[in-house]
Amino acid sequence: MRRFLIAGVMGLPLLGLAAGCREEPPAPVSASPAAARPVSQAPQLPPRPAKLVAKGQLAYQGDSELRCVLHDEAGLQLNMRTGDPDLPAVAVRIASYQGPGSYQGELFVTGRAGSGALQGSQGTVEVTVEQPRPADASGASVLAGSFSGRYAGEAGAGALEGRFTRCFYRPLQAGLPQLAGAPVRPVDEKGP
Repeated sequence: MRRFLIAGVMGLPLLGLAAGCREEPPAPVSASPAAARPVSQAPQLPPRPAKLVAKGQLAYQGDSELRCVLHDEAGLQLNMRTGDPDLPAVAVRIASYQGPGSYQGELFVTGRAGSGALQGSQGTVEVTVEQPRPADASGASVLAGSFSGRYAGEAGAGALEGRFTRCFYRPLQAGLPQLAGAPVRPVDEKGP
């Protein structure tokens, strides 16, 4: 009996090791107020100010970043960045912008070649520009509108349409660009 007792005592640590190797389900945790809190979600970002649909060799449908910039002292250019590597940029240019209305413009589409190099295509576009509220005292305005056109070139051929909102535009005044919140005075040739 002594042999059985010694063998039993010596075998206990081995049983403990074997039991530790088994996977058992975790013990149930009682619900606490902290566990009942919902997981926070990332805040919803506002929609991007432009939407594009490209059909043809370059296909895209979605939102785009947007900037309205002055072109050649009298024009308006809408610069859009899609974030898509196949159609990274689109530009719509109105050579002589005169305020809200309908225009014939130029369309510039940047695409990516099979080698990864950027390539461009050009075309024409019909643009409708709206100004939801009057320009402020400095001449700055918020533009909205839509456009559609066709393009062809190294980046491919196809059709593109879109709409835009919340596009901030500030034209030239007296041949000088306007700075946000500060009127610009022409500099006298004789001195400041």
